[in-house]
This record gives sequence, C-alpha cells and structure tokens, in this order.
Amino acid sequence: MVDAHSKLAALSGALLAAIAAGTGVFDASSCEVAPGFVYERARIFTRIRLPQTSSSVITASRRQKPVCRSLSSSLQASAKPALTVDDATGSFAMSNGFVCIVAAPGKITVASADHSGQGNYGANTLASGGVVLERESGDGSVLTSASLTGADVLITANNAPERPGGVTMAGVTDGPAATASASEDWEFALEAGGRRFSFVRTGRVTLAPGAEVADVRALRRTWNWAPSSVTGWYDEPTAASRGRKKSDPSSVGDGAGSVVQMKAGPPGADFFPSVAPLNRVYSLGGGGEELGQVGNMSIDLRFFTDAGSGPAATVLMSSEAASPYFSGFQEVLLAGAVRDYVANGDPWLEHWGGGWDGVSATALSGGDANPAWSSVVEVGVNDVDFPVLALLPGEASDMPFTDLQSVLIGIYASPVGCLMTHRDAIRDGVSVGQIATTIARPDRGYSDTFNYFDPDNYISTASMLWSGERFLMEQVRLVVERSGAFLTAEGQLPHHFSGVTPVYQALSGEIQTGPNVFWILSCLNYAKSSGNFGWLRDYFPTLRKASMFLFGLIDYDVGMANVSGSLMIDVFLRSNFTADTNAMLVGFLRDFAGAER
Repeated sequence: MVDAHSKLAALSGALLAAIAAGTGVFDASSCEVAPGFVYERARIFTRIRLPQTSSSVITASRRQKPVCRSLSSSLQASAKPALTVDDATGSFAMSNGFVCIVAAPGKITVASADHSGQGNYGANTLASGGVVLERESGDGSVLTSASLTGADVLITANNAPERPGGVTMAGVTDGPAATASASEDWEFALEAGGRRFSFVRTGRVTLAPGAEVADVRALRRTWNWAPSSVTGWYDEPTAASRGRKKSDPSSVGDGAGSVVQMKAGPPGADFFPSVAPLNRVYSLGGGGEELGQVGNMSIDLRFFTDAGSGPAATVLMSSEAASPYFSGFQEVLLAGAVRDYVANGDPWLEHWGGGWDGVSATALSGGDANPAWSSVVEVGVNDVDFPVLALLPGEASDMPFTDLQSVLIGIYASPVGCLMTHRDAIRDGVSVGQIATTIARPDRGYSDTFNYFDPDNYISTASMLWSGERFLMEQVRLVVERSGAFLTAEGQLPHHFSGVTPVYQALSGEIQTGPNVFWILSCLNYAKSSGNFGWLRDYFPTLRKASMFLFGLIDYDVGMANVSGSLMIDVFLRSNFTADTNAMLVGFLRDFAGAER
C-alpha cells in the first residue's frame, strides 16, 4: 500500500466533480484570519466557490481559513508550492494543495491538509496553542515564543532549486528577548505534490558567560494538537538510560523498540515523559461521544536527529478536554532534573503521570560553550484519520480511496495502539511483548489481560504485518515470541496473560484450541510479511512443539480432532468432534505443511 497514494488526487478530484450539483458559495469574509497575519489576497478571494452537497465529505463548516484557500488558488498558475511572507508581522503561509502551513512570530498556528491535493483544506490539526518554544520555571509559570512580535524574528524565503518552497524564521526565543535564554532558527520546506513538510530546528543557549537563569524546570518545544489519540514509537534506549530489569523470560531488549498510546488521559495521568529515543509520533481522531470520534484529521511526525543533539527527553500529552489541546507532544531540550531522574530510576519517567508539577528546577548558566542542538522532523498532515508518512510517491495504484481509508484507519487507529511493549507498561521494571484487546481510552477492554490469540490478537497482528512498516513487524515478533516463551511440556500456548502471568484456560474455564492455531498462523504471517525466513527456520522447533498439542487431539480412527473446548467463541457445542476446530484445522495443516517444506 506504500504506492497507493499516487492516484488519490485524481480519484478525489473525480469525486468532487461527480458530486458537484451546482455552485455553492463559501463566504470567506466571515472567517477569522490567523492572529496578526495580513494577507493581501485574502481580500481578493473572500468568496470561494465550493460544490453544493449535503454530504459530510465536503462541507463549508470544516474548511480551513481563507489564507490557505487563497494560497491554493495560486497553484493553478504554478507547479511550485505557493508561499506568501509578511515582513511587517513576521508571518508566512505556504501551501501545495495537499498541505497548508501558517506561522506567526515564534508559533506555527495552522497545519491542515487535503488528501486529494485540491486545496480544499480540512480542519486545523493544531490546537490553539500551536507549536512553540517555551521555558517553564519552578513555580509552573511558562514563557513562550508565542509572545514574540514581527520585530523579533526574521523571515527569509528560500528559492534555491534544491530546496524549493522553503522559508526560514530566525530569532525564535523562549519568551521576550529581554528574558530569553535560548534561540532557534526554524526552517520549513514543502515540495510540490508532497503530503509532508520538513521542519529543521537549529538552536542554542544564548546566555552570556556568567549569566544565569536560576529556576528552570525545562526548556522545550511544545506541540499542541487537535486530534485526540496520540501514539509514540520508541527506539530501544541504551542500557545506561533505561535501567530496566530483565526479570521476565521474554523481556524486550533486542532493539525492536516499543509503543505507547493514550486517548482522553485524565488529570494526573495525562503526561508520559520518557528518555527512550522517540522515532515517530502521530495523533488522529476526534473527541467526545462515539459518533464524534471521527475527527477527519491526523498529524504524523518522524524524527531525524544528529547524534548527541536530540532532546533530553520527550513527553506525550493527552487530555480528556479539547482545551488547550486533545493531545500533544513535548521535545525537552534541556532539563537538568531529567538526568538526575534517569540516574535514580525516578518513577516520573516512563509512566503516565501528572506532568511537570513537582519536577525539580535547576539553574541554566551561560558559558564559553553553551549547549546547542540541531534536528529535523518530517511532518505529515492529513484530513482523514490515518497518518500519511507511510504513503510515499510511487507508481499509481488502483485502490479506491475509500478502500485505502478503511485499510489505513484499520491499522493505525486501533491495532497499533493496543501494543503495550514499553518499559513499565504492564508492571514496573519489566518490558514485555504484550498486546491488549483495545486502545487506551484511557481504560482498556479486558483490563490487565493480554495476548488473546483466540483470535483477537491474530487479527490485530495481521493488520500491522500487512502495513509494510518494518517497525510494526518487529513489534509483532515481540508479541508472538512472548506467548511462545510459555508453551507447556505438551505444547499448549497460554490463552492469555493476566498481568505478566500466563493463563492457560479461557475466561470460561475451558481449554481452547484457537490460541495454538491462530498463534502459529501469526508466526507464519510474520515470516511471510517480513521475509525473515532465517527467524522462521530458527524458531520452527517452537512451532512444531505448539503444533503437537493440536496433533495430539486427532482421533486417527475417526480422522477428526476430539476437543474439550471451542476454537474461539462460546458456541453451543464446545467439545468432542466439533465443526469449528476441525474446519479450521484443514487450512491450518496445509499452511503448516507448506512452511515445513
């Protein structure tokens, strides 16, 4: 599916033409323009024509502010991304039909998208706080770059052939210049036809030698988002930083990384600080009741950081209220207390908790060699509830947009968030390859029980395997190896785990055949999707042992399996020569024989 996006613009354009029953008029003059942003063409395009429709696919109420709409109209005359800069206000806007970005001095205010590339931008993925550089003091007060004015920053357009559509905002400081301790230059680049923009951040502490800010909890870059469900993908931290106990026979630790997810985090459990390297984070979906949770928006970040210049920590944010954000993310650039917490194994890290309240403040001092940093983040924006960074330019695809939408929402919105592979996710001091039956919202279904291959997690692991994402494939490997580490002498697989303890009976108290069947098929799915046949060869003795549990049920006189429990669900006839298990074994035995060959 990684090549599926090439025809989406044409497909969506055809959809727009097909549903247009006339010429509706959207009066942009009644819309608020981004604060402090003056855009001349906003006065020209105050009446923007849209197709009339009663469908929720295209409605005036969810279209973006006129600055993005006006920019998109200029694309008809140029293949390059449209860019407008207002030097007086220190603001800019850029658009390419797929993505629109608006920035005020020291703050990204708008990041919206149109998956079809027609410039009909959807809801702003940024909450009112936008993206800012900020410094928090020990008393909880925060100074932010959003307080800057046009006189504080310098906007420069970059029209170099190798970096078309680029613009730099220099002089972004953590509050007013008189009290600032650090400064960053922000460089943005948006290519024609791209669903993403690059965001290069180069910064340093600007305090003079001998100068000091005595009371600093953290210097950080904060992203405030409108989508509601946030998911982080973490790389395996170094042994020095993780301090993890390997007290479990299948404790994670082979570089496969981990996943953390949260939706509607309650007060006191709405911040997740971590020192594990974060390679990707995305947020999607709406808030509120069931019917309001189709948010039609997502934002997706992937990080590229020079060695030694990455953040000291990262913090995922989740809120049950829309204000000031539904979800978000912090890149902690400097925080002396974090280093102490790592050394002492402080429980503030690697847990959902109450945020920065109670975190110790430290002094930030200037010197001859002030700390500096540089990193790049790739930001994908979408007006549908799935992240787009996996969609790369490529050959045209015949997959209809509604099918692509169903597949990718079905992967990224639910199964990925079920993974609980991060340190301390199940029990303190332990990292295991386990997966829940639902995402955190903030509670989870079948609370504190995991790895149900009967067949709940067979379905969720299969969806992740066919994503084409190597990271997710390795997460699935961790999960299947976790269950495989607890086969009985007879080859029976645990039905599930209660906490970190294997349980071999179903919730009904029966011994089911489904866990062995669907777990073995999940292992074969991993080998087929990843191409890791060396793993399959090495792991096959474990699969043979699990298969012997099933072979031992066969009555060779009857030619069928005689079982004591159902395959997976509470059917009326659960034992003896039941149809559910025996029907499933036909295809299973063929697949297993094929793997043996």
